[in-house]
Amino acid sequence: MKTLTLPKGLPDSLPELAIFLRPFAPLFRCSTSRRSLERHVTGLLADLPRKNCGTIAQTVANTSLEQLQHLLTDAVWDLLVLDGRRVRLLVEHSPTNGMLVLDDTGLPKQGNASVGVHHQYSGTFERFRRR
Repeated sequence: MKTLTLPKGLPDSLPELAIFLRPFAPLFRCSTSRRSLERHVTGLLADLPRKNCGTIAQTVANTSLEQLQHLLTDAVWDLLVLDGRRVRLLVEHSPTNGMLVLDDTGLPKQGNASVGVHHQYSGTFERFRRR
């Protein structure tokens, strides 16, 4: 199996991202967690073939796999409070006559030799299957 090697890049914080993340900063007690959040989101916005902690740590400067894993597994922050703040900001910054459409994008799984491959509901797939 060929190992993907990506050059380290994205060394500095993106100013727009720093502004976007500012309302969420108080939800993270440690400055290292806030920094890891910024580096993680930077990686999610990057053009990467896979967006997991390993690839992000390999690509985004000034972070490590351990820092990103700590953010997602051990750092203290409340998912429901963060999500509530995200939704409030979305509502506050939405145009008055705007429309928000949410739709899942599901892909059918195939095969019978892999763990977890069995019938799963996918709204997208079910709509096309009925036609």
